[in-house]
Amino acid sequence: MAPLAKNDRNSNDPFDKEGQSIWVEKGKVRVRIPVRNILYVKAEHVYCRLFFPNDQRVLKRISLDRLTSELPSGKFLRVHRSYLVNVDYVEHFNASKILIGKTVIPIGRTWRKEAVSRLRQLIQ
Repeated sequence: MAPLAKNDRNSNDPFDKEGQSIWVEKGKVRVRIPVRNILYVKAEHVYCRLFFPNDQRVLKRISLDRLTSELPSGKFLRVHRSYLVNVDYVEHFNASKILIGKTVIPIGRTWRKEAVSRLRQLIQ
């Protein structure tokens, strides 16, 4: 991923003002990544691993709850206690799993009703 712009290092907000991109650390450099490029997110303790096309991924110290509240709710859907998906990349789904590329993402019981309902609305 090529850097799109430099960020003010004093800012603690990982998102730009419009919520269209997220700032992430790549070594000692901060880069801005458009949120539309995020395929899905997996929570890993106090971090979130963001997955992108071409097997690119970034680890960011942020809770999945905070990330979920900051990302556009029309595009991202919480489907499991550890997963958040970009609905634009969902290729297949049923009541228990979602397929994004070659990755199978489970749908948790807590989120099943809302997730399946929302995904069905998107295909109609």
